[in-house]
Amino acid sequence: MSIQTSDKTQKPSAAGITRDDEQQADESENSGKSVGVGRIGANILSLGSGEIIARAVAFFGVTYAARLLGPEQFGIIGFAAALFGYLSLGVTGGFNDIGSREVARRPREASSIAANVVAVKFIIAFIALIAVVITAWFLNKPPTVKLVLLLMGLLFFPLALDTSWVYKGLERNRPVAFSLIIGQVLYAGAIFLAVNESSDVAYVPLAQFFGEICAALLLTLPLLYLKKIKLDLRDGFRILRSSGFWAVSRLLRTVMYTFDVVLIGFLLGEQAVGLYTAPYRICFLLVALAVVVHTSYLPLITRAATPDSSLSEVGIIAERSLNFAAAVAAPLVVGGIIVAAPLLVAVFGNDYAAGSTAFQFLILSIGIVFLFGAIHNIFMAVNRLKTEMTIFAVAAAVNIGLNILIIPRYGIVGAAFVTAFAEVLTLGLGLIAVNRIGVSFSLRPIWRPLLASLSMGAVLLLLGTNHGLVLQLAAGGGSYLLALILLRGIPPDIRFFFQTPAFFNNLREKFQSN
Repeated sequence: MSIQTSDKTQKPSAAGITRDDEQQADESENSGKSVGVGRIGANILSLGSGEIIARAVAFFGVTYAARLLGPEQFGIIGFAAALFGYLSLGVTGGFNDIGSREVARRPREASSIAANVVAVKFIIAFIALIAVVITAWFLNKPPTVKLVLLLMGLLFFPLALDTSWVYKGLERNRPVAFSLIIGQVLYAGAIFLAVNESSDVAYVPLAQFFGEICAALLLTLPLLYLKKIKLDLRDGFRILRSSGFWAVSRLLRTVMYTFDVVLIGFLLGEQAVGLYTAPYRICFLLVALAVVVHTSYLPLITRAATPDSSLSEVGIIAERSLNFAAAVAAPLVVGGIIVAAPLLVAVFGNDYAAGSTAFQFLILSIGIVFLFGAIHNIFMAVNRLKTEMTIFAVAAAVNIGLNILIIPRYGIVGAAFVTAFAEVLTLGLGLIAVNRIGVSFSLRPIWRPLLASLSMGAVLLLLGTNHGLVLQLAAGGGSYLLALILLRGIPPDIRFFFQTPAFFNNLREKFQSN
């Protein structure tokens, strides 16, 4: 069944899709596979700045909650979030990535694609909520844990309503950044108002629901209001079927991230979960940056992978994204490993100091996630999601087996080591698979950022830990940037801005065109 609404009186919207978007769609379709590095740089900067601000605001809220709740109560949040993560995959699945790819291919139908996908996701969200109720009923845990898990079930609905993937497919990242910031400000504000002592743990998922539902509405209402929409659930279910391999991959990826948390919760208790998941909150900030980098390249690499094109351009674009990812990840990994203990204490307090060694391994694993993002984009663009699913299946099986053997003996440090090992295995298998597909792709773009990061690490070690964390971070960041410039390692996709005297004018024009 189709429903048509009039679009003749459409007005421009700060977050909506107007005739400017249609013109952009025509340009995208006609220009084929090439997009200037300046536009990619602007996409990364616009979305990245929003992600950084939003995640930083949310991080302050989480830090405040972690300090008040303590490791044991905060561990309840981490344990419930791990269980929720499995069930939420039914709602998100591969919708966002496959949907973004569909929007990049059919930009004129963006609003219809969004409406159809949201409708299907809401159906799945109701089913997932029933599953949460059943899980909580049979869970052999205290009532507080069950209550927090039930309240987290509300988060299925913001996930279903989220349409940020539509804007990313259209390379309109400013509305996404704006909604992220607003949502996380509301979330953190609710945390500060509602959480005052350790017994207020149940308010944390409620605060998260409030922030995320507001952010989702900010994007979805302008996208669908007074638009020409063809509502056809078959299109939504078709995207669901197309995302099958990627949905399974997401499940396997979630196993790699959360099986250890669930196992620690059952074997070692909520306090150990709190010590383990607090460092993960910092890692999630870094993962958000990785997603920004590779999401910004996905529309470009998708258009490059047309049936009548060679795979050489796919490899070139993938290496560009790898170069940018390495430039961001390398200093975070090297610096994070060196200052892990003082950073963890400064952020969460002395009660969480015991998690510093595990934190070092987790930071290393996030660095590998940055690199694998370029490989994921290749699999997505050339429709080899089954290959990626197989890789994740192998890595997840290794992860589960090693965790069962290692966690009882080595606790959270062993769990973090297994996570890093599984990520390295994933990257190695991914590189082998990409080469077999025929995409010319190498790790050469990472050597300059790696050398610059090692020089930064030497500076940090010489400086020592007696000068304060702020000085360490400033010295590390400055030395890394200087070394990267001397090595000529500034990524091409942002080097464009620095090679013109009209830097700020070009930057403003790129943001406005976004």
